[in-house]
Amino acid sequence: MPALRRPFMSQVWVDKNNKLYSDKQIEDYGQIHFTQNDRKSWYIRYPFDPPKTMESALQDETHEQRTINTTAEERDHQGNFSVIKQLLPSHTFVSTLSVPREPAKHLIELLRDKWELPPPELIISVTGGAKVFNLSQRSRIALQKGLVSAAVTTDAWVFTGGTYAGVMKDVGDAFEKWTYKTSSVDRGLVQVPVIGIASWYYATNYRQLIQQRPVKVNSVGGIMSTSTLSTVADREKLYRNCVPQEKPSSYPLDPNHTHYILLDDKCGVGDETWSRYGFPVRADLTIQLRAEIEQEARCSSHYRHNYKIPIIQILIEGGPSSLLTVVEAVMHGTPIVVIEGTGRAANFIAKAYKALYGNQTTYVPPADNNANLERLIEEARREIITGSNEKCFRDMIRSEKGFFLINTFLLCPDDPEFKLSDAILQALFRATSMLKHEISDAHEQKFILAMAWNKFDLAVSDMFSENVKTQWTVWKEENDKKITQFKIFVVIKKRKLQNEITTININKSRFQDLANEIFYEIFEYLDIHHVHKGFFNFNKRFKNLLNNSNLLTKINISTISKSDFDYYYRNIVIRNRERINLLRLSNPFTTDIIFPPTNIILKFISLETLIFDNIHVKYLNKIFDYLLDLPKFHSLTISFIDYIESLDIFIQIFRLSKLEYCKIIYKIKNNQSLLPIYLTKYDSSCIQYFIINGDFPFNSLHNLLSCLPQLHHSSINSLVNCHDTEREELSPIELKYLKYVFLKLNFIDFYEFEKIIKNFFHYIQILRLTTCFDEVYLNAKQWEDLILSSMPYLRIFDINHEGSIRNNKLTYHDIIDRFNSSFWLEKEWYFSHQHNWSHSLDSGIFYSTNPYRSYTSEMNLNSVKYVSICEQNITNNHVNYFPNVIQLTIKFYIETFDELFTTTLNRLIPLSQLTRLVIKYSFSFENIIKLLSFTSNLCTLKLNSFSSNKINSNLIIQSEIFQYVSKTNKIKNLDIKNCNSLDNIQLIVNLLSQLEYFKIIVNRKEIKQLIRFLLSKSNTKTQHLFFLCISDVPVSYPKELKALIRLENLLHDYRIKYLNRDLYIW
Repeated sequence: MPALRRPFMSQVWVDKNNKLYSDKQIEDYGQIHFTQNDRKSWYIRYPFDPPKTMESALQDETHEQRTINTTAEERDHQGNFSVIKQLLPSHTFVSTLSVPREPAKHLIELLRDKWELPPPELIISVTGGAKVFNLSQRSRIALQKGLVSAAVTTDAWVFTGGTYAGVMKDVGDAFEKWTYKTSSVDRGLVQVPVIGIASWYYATNYRQLIQQRPVKVNSVGGIMSTSTLSTVADREKLYRNCVPQEKPSSYPLDPNHTHYILLDDKCGVGDETWSRYGFPVRADLTIQLRAEIEQEARCSSHYRHNYKIPIIQILIEGGPSSLLTVVEAVMHGTPIVVIEGTGRAANFIAKAYKALYGNQTTYVPPADNNANLERLIEEARREIITGSNEKCFRDMIRSEKGFFLINTFLLCPDDPEFKLSDAILQALFRATSMLKHEISDAHEQKFILAMAWNKFDLAVSDMFSENVKTQWTVWKEENDKKITQFKIFVVIKKRKLQNEITTININKSRFQDLANEIFYEIFEYLDIHHVHKGFFNFNKRFKNLLNNSNLLTKINISTISKSDFDYYYRNIVIRNRERINLLRLSNPFTTDIIFPPTNIILKFISLETLIFDNIHVKYLNKIFDYLLDLPKFHSLTISFIDYIESLDIFIQIFRLSKLEYCKIIYKIKNNQSLLPIYLTKYDSSCIQYFIINGDFPFNSLHNLLSCLPQLHHSSINSLVNCHDTEREELSPIELKYLKYVFLKLNFIDFYEFEKIIKNFFHYIQILRLTTCFDEVYLNAKQWEDLILSSMPYLRIFDINHEGSIRNNKLTYHDIIDRFNSSFWLEKEWYFSHQHNWSHSLDSGIFYSTNPYRSYTSEMNLNSVKYVSICEQNITNNHVNYFPNVIQLTIKFYIETFDELFTTTLNRLIPLSQLTRLVIKYSFSFENIIKLLSFTSNLCTLKLNSFSSNKINSNLIIQSEIFQYVSKTNKIKNLDIKNCNSLDNIQLIVNLLSQLEYFKIIVNRKEIKQLIRFLLSKSNTKTQHLFFLCISDVPVSYPKELKALIRLENLLHDYRIKYLNRDLYIW
């Protein structure tokens, strides 16, 4: 789903839509500007005619008579007459009379066409109580995470009651946190549409949203009203929230919804006439129209004709009104996921459902008098069950629709498999079971859901289970094309997740029948050179398909084999260089091949983005002159493979006058001292994003910033002191676009850094700092004054300071406790600390625990991708679990690697999810094997060293665990800092037979033996190896190894390079 634009109302929009609203007699619409969080959201006040309950309708005709005398066609024409179809006669329940579908249709047209919401893949309707429900913080976070994950992964629209209370507030908070978490200066703000449908008169301070009726003076001096407001400013209304009272008659609107539909029941202010409709609460008048709106949203007018977008309702807690909402949803055929454990209505429905059906998988009408159900209803009377909802609930829960559409989901925040999105899909699958009159409809719906959601494991287990095999055989014969498409997606996506490329064995003619869109989506999951090899010469259609796509314009040449690269270069790069707009080279050899004479880059006339990984400094200097002449070039990323001797590279970068994005990664020798750079000639760079990963002199920072008037985002991971001073300091400039700054300050004086803040950081919103040494960085009052005076727009303050207190009478704890003043609490910036040593309490690490406003530390655990463990003393009852970690570093020596240790690790992180593992200390080979047996998806392994403890290697190889790991591991990249013997190398290579990249430091005397072993044609364990790096190699060895390779015929087509005492063979 494309990014949802921040609500903004242009003058063109106002002019175009004034007539639309005036035709519908709608005068109050536009934008709400919430003063609480400075957010803006669309809104509309929409008049409607409330429905009446059956009890308040005509008494001379019973509900059963109405149902019998009204045909299905008539009910559909009237707009989904509000009654469950196919109910047993004895279980027809009292409901509400329908309202016309015209309001719902009109409002959905507004959402799609006027408010320009992109079409969803799912409608999520969240209902629940307005009261503050009792739920632990951990459970609340788990629920919010599950809801956001479900909405984001399915491109959903989310509907709620829209008020700043109870469940609706929790939903708003969840998406507000997610917005902060995912927003960055590198891309536009992405939002899930969260749409509040509320009663106009039930919203506190609704008068603030009444648009001023414009007037004008006529020719005789009289006042005459006009029908429209003509300016953008007129349509924006400030809304000031107030805290709800203990028993309020209304609730304020939640400031974190993106759109509001405020339904006006036409009963007037303070008028009790609404009670004649038979509802106990005024807000209940909107329940049925809300259900109609949500059902209308399912109609996919933008794409996929004859397809209804799936809808799901989620019940969290709730009271009597929520029970009515659930009943209304079931009447419309909407599946319900009841979140058990959240309290009140949710717990009641979950218990009632289990009391009636237990573990039934097929529908059997329950007995009329169920003692357990009656007991539950009596216990819930008044708080949940009332006179207005009891009969309709009884009828609903006993009906066939109630059986298939009610689904309970137990809230288990400690379960790492907690996936609300999976529960939603299973509920939708289960709902299709009601389509018994035509099996193909059920399978069609399941197939569409699986395709749209990419939930292939759930789809396969449900769609291809034994009990439906016969039904699927019949459906497959008539829908072979769709099954073929589904199988392609299943195979491609599952193999891609397993880092495998597979051949699809599908009937050729059927395969060719697939639409181009299907192939383009398949191509996205494959590397472009595999796509080219497999499809380009298949037939003329596929050749045109690739030539006319954008696939060949973005070239990312990773570390691939030389033979694959040769094919890539000849058939893709050379033939498409005038079309290529992105080129990434990740191999130190490829730059020499693609740009043999450096001026060849001038033929890449469409090039916009250039990424050099592992490039030689001298080569880049040659190519810079030609980058100046590329008309569209604006983005450069450089990572040097060798040490740089000076920072003159920055002067080269500033010569690129059209450059907007620049990231530079470099390293200097340990004993090298940096000299400042002089940029006085370049004071008008267009660079907006500047990322520097390398030592940069602090006293050059002032001049660097003074040369970047367009800067939006700045990141420098190592600012260091330099003894030389600047020859000339440029005048500071106003960086009005600069919003994000990350700096790591290495022994930089606070007061020197303060000057930079005062000169350049006035407009920043996000500041992330890593500091050390100077204790002034721990002065809360100093920071408070600096933020108020020089960074008034700051909303995220993230600091990590390591150091001690030496020149202060106060203790370390006294100083950091000052970060608990009202200033920090009001901004919701929280901090913590830890001591490096238990006996040294005057020093430690002080850090932010909650840099995002309104975030909790538990929520931040979900964003952690990398974990480093510094000591073995981690307890089995560790409270933190990091569910999304993919990289682990172990920085201690493991004496015993037993089941308890692996269990503890698994409670900290999901070992099976890791893709990169770094072990800093020496490990025994036996412990490495044990650890690898738990990390089946590992792709990269980096070891300091390991030993085999002089055990017979043959016994190790024959062990069951060795055989298991050798067959299941997926490790392709191996880096060993120090290996003490060739025997150990042979041992680990025999274990990791999928190796493609191998970097190692080895005894010089064994280098030639190592080359013979790895490159031997008879060694099947290294058949996938194509890149070898041996570090700390004497300068004479490259010639000797070339002679060895030629003499023993080890390789034919290869390249060799020697840089910084590293020998590369490709």
